[in-house]
Amino acid sequence: MQAIRGGTLATTTFSGPGLTIAVEVEVSPGTYEYDYYLHLQDITAKGTGDQIAPGEYLGRISTTAYGTGRRHTHIMHMAANDLGGAGWPNC
Repeated sequence: MQAIRGGTLATTTFSGPGLTIAVEVEVSPGTYEYDYYLHLQDITAKGTGDQIAPGEYLGRISTTAYGTGRRHTHIMHMAANDLGGAGWPNC
């Protein structure tokens, strides 16, 4: 999986099945959006606060929920006002 847009690595976490990466994207001065990549494995070694370039490798799409050989992922694009108190989307 490659980053759709560049930004700052906001978090990496285990969220149920698989790993999740969130990239914070500044779309205008002081206005942010978040790109979430769910169900990943073998994720980037970068840490929170590191810069992510457009097209940069984030991790492999995992086989979570479907078993070996059947991969899937979820990508969410959220505006900052859609985030919950813990920094995750209200969905």
